[in-house]
Amino acid sequence: MRDLAIVLRSLRNSYGFTTAIIATLALAIGANTIIVSAVEAVVLRPFPVPGIERVLDIGLYDPRFAAHYGLNPAETFDLETRTDLFDAVGGYRTVDVNLTGIGQSQRISGVATTGNFFGVFGVVPYLGRLYDDRDERLGATNVVVLSYGFWRVLTGGDKHALGRTIRLNDSSLTLIGVLPPEFSYPLGVQLWTPRPLDGFLNRRANQETQHGGGVVPTIARMRTDVTRAHVRGALTAAMARWTQEQPQFYATRSRQSIEARSLVDTWAERLRPILAILVAAVALVLLIACANVASLQLLRTTGRAHEISIRLALGASRGDIVRLFVTESAILALAGGVCGVAAGWLTLTTCSGFAASALPELYNVRVDPFVLMVAAATTMCTAIAFGTAPALRALRNNSRDVLCDGVTRTASTGRQRNRFLHGAVIVQIALALVLLLGCLTATRSLVSLLDVNPGFDADGVTTARVVFPASHYFPAQTIDAARRSLAQHEALLAEVRATPGFSAVGFTDVTPFSYLARGTRQSTALRSARSLAKRE
Repeated sequence: MRDLAIVLRSLRNSYGFTTAIIATLALAIGANTIIVSAVEAVVLRPFPVPGIERVLDIGLYDPRFAAHYGLNPAETFDLETRTDLFDAVGGYRTVDVNLTGIGQSQRISGVATTGNFFGVFGVVPYLGRLYDDRDERLGATNVVVLSYGFWRVLTGGDKHALGRTIRLNDSSLTLIGVLPPEFSYPLGVQLWTPRPLDGFLNRRANQETQHGGGVVPTIARMRTDVTRAHVRGALTAAMARWTQEQPQFYATRSRQSIEARSLVDTWAERLRPILAILVAAVALVLLIACANVASLQLLRTTGRAHEISIRLALGASRGDIVRLFVTESAILALAGGVCGVAAGWLTLTTCSGFAASALPELYNVRVDPFVLMVAAATTMCTAIAFGTAPALRALRNNSRDVLCDGVTRTASTGRQRNRFLHGAVIVQIALALVLLLGCLTATRSLVSLLDVNPGFDADGVTTARVVFPASHYFPAQTIDAARRSLAQHEALLAEVRATPGFSAVGFTDVTPFSYLARGTRQSTALRSARSLAKRE
C-alpha cells in the first residue's frame, strides 16, 4: 500500500506525463479491443450454436468463376435421408413477402425451409414450438414461427399471440412459436415457415422440376463419429449418382464439384483476409505505443536518478526500486486499459449498426467477457513490455556517482548512459515507418479497387425491390399465369416511366455482382413467368 500511495502521488505531480501515457495506451488498447471483437464475431464464434464446428455449408464449386453455389431442391431432399452422415440437414430460401392480418400491412423478409433446419443449430424456442416434418405434409395446417425481435414489434411481446393467423402473400398461416433472441440465421430474417412462399422447396413437385428449381443453400450438422474427409467422399459419390439419374440436367454442370465447408469458414470468408491485415496493424500499433511509453518512462527514470540514489542510500533495496517501477507501470497500464476498453465499447456501440448494414458479418460484434479477457491480457503484457526497461535502467544507476554529481546530471550526459534510450528511439522510428508503409499500401490498394471499371455506368442508377403475391404465379404453372405476371410487371414499368426524373426503367432478377452470393433473394416469380413465356 505504501508503494501504491507513493506511485499515485508521483503520477499526480507529473500530470502531463501521466496523461500522455494513458492516452497513448488507451488508443492502442482500444483499437485492439475493436479488432478482437470483430475477429471473435466473424471468425471464432459467429453464432451462439453448440458444436458450431460440426455445422457444414454444403454446395457446389465452379472453378471457372471461383464461385460457390447452393444445391437444387432435389439434391437437398436427397441429403436429408443421409442419416449415416448427418444428424440434421436443412435447406432454405429467403424471399420478401407481404404480411397482413396482424397490424399494418408490410413487406418483410421470410424464409421457407425444408428438413430439420432448426435441428442443425440446436434451436430451442422461446415460446411455443418449432415446426417439423409433419407440418410439411400435404393437408397440414400452414404454420410460421417469428424471430424474437419481430414478435416484440408485431405483437408488443404478447405471449398469448400464439395461435393467431397472419397472411403472407395471400396465404393464411398460424403462428406457433417464437425463436430465442440470440438466433438470427439467415441475418435479418423475421419469420420462418416450412411451406414454399415463392414456389421453391416444394416436395410435391416432380423430380425434374425440383432439379431445375433454383439454388437452395443447404446446411447440415455432421455426426460426431464421422470425419470431414468421409463426408466429402460420400458427397462426391452422391454427385456421381445424381449425374447418372439426370444426365441431361448435369451435362451443363460437369465442371462443378460438390463440397462441404464449415459454416464458420463460409461466414468469415469475405472478411478473413481483411481482419488478418487489421490484426497485424493493431498489433504493430500496440508495439509502437509500448515503445513510446517506454521512451517516456526511460526519460523520466533518468530524470529521477537522484531520487532513486537517495532511496538506495537510505536503505531501500534494488527489489524495492523494481517493485516501485512495476507498480507504476501496472497503474498506468490499468488506467490505459480501462480507458481503451471504454473507448472501444463506445465506438462499437455507436458504429456497429452502420458497419453491420454494409457487412452483415459484423452484426454480432460486441465487447463480451472473452474480449475483456483479451484486453486484460493485452494490458498486462503492455505493462510488462514498457515497465521492464525503466526498471532495468534504474538498477544500472551508480548511486555513488549520481550523488556526487548532484542534481545537475541530465538525460543527455554520456553516450554510454543513454545507449538503451537511443536504441528504443531507433526501434520506435522503425516501427512507425513500417506502419506508415503498411497504411500507404492499404490505401493504394483501396484506391485501385475503387477505380476498377465495372463495365457499366452506375451513376444515377436507383434500385428497388418489388414483391407481388405468390398466388399470382403459383401453383398454377400455366401460360395464362405467365401472361398475368408479365402484364403486372409491364404496368408497373409504365407507371415508373411516367414519373418525372427517370430516363430508363427495367426489371432484373439480380443486380450486378449479387448473383454469385449465396442465398441471394431474387424475383423468382418473374423468373418463372419468363421461363413459361419462352415455352410458348
